[in-house]
Amino acid sequence: MAYVTFAKPEDAVSAYEALDRKSFQGRLLHILPAVNRKGKVEVEDVGKKRSLKGRS
Repeated sequence: MAYVTFAKPEDAVSAYEALDRKSFQGRLLHILPAVNRKGKVEVEDVGKKRSLKGRS
């Protein structure tokens, strides 16, 4: 698990689109936007919000 902070929201979206569901050192990456303690999503324009199970 890791947290990554981006200076520009569009860079975060690009990283999400490029890396979500990709293999890294033999493991599947599943990227989720961070949520603050109140439950609000920090980056709201991430794209399609479907579970990993629903994408097969």
